[in-house]
Amino acid sequence: MRLAVFVTALLVLSESASADEPMSQPATSQRTQVEIGPFAGLQRYKVGDRVISDRIVGLRAGVFPRDFVGVEVEVDIMPGESEDGSSPRMASYAVQAVGRVRVPHVVLGGVAGGGVHSLAAPDSIFRESDSFLHWGATVSAPFGRVSLRLDFRHQIGPWAEGGTSQAVAVSAGLSLRLGD
Repeated sequence: MRLAVFVTALLVLSESASADEPMSQPATSQRTQVEIGPFAGLQRYKVGDRVISDRIVGLRAGVFPRDFVGVEVEVDIMPGESEDGSSPRMASYAVQAVGRVRVPHVVLGGVAGGGVHSLAAPDSIFRESDSFLHWGATVSAPFGRVSLRLDFRHQIGPWAEGGTSQAVAVSAGLSLRLGD
């Protein structure tokens, strides 16, 4: 229900957005665009028999040589609490290819990439790192140089005790388009 309200609000707000970029027209920009912005959301992952939910907060930067294709880099942290009450430091670093298409009032996109999760215990110099692959979809509503963006991701990677771990993440954020 909340997702439907969020998407409806994006559509209504984008209807009244600046008319400098007609959304029903195909993108014609041939200049390289740079976008940067914060995001926050929830991630639910399964490791073995355990299912863990955690918040994510991060920053995304992207370069788009054409309006419909680009590359993004993301850095995020998960300020969680472990079963023993300690607060481990967990961060993710990812690179992803982005394909997107403009439809009336919104921009739809797909992402695919990979990265590394890094986990460090609070009083330890040791760090555990695991690689992962991810894919997903994005929906954004542009308002001039700023876009509201909603992301959906599925991640999969190796698990230290054998097998795989999987995660599903939903995040919302802003993107500021630089240049032009």
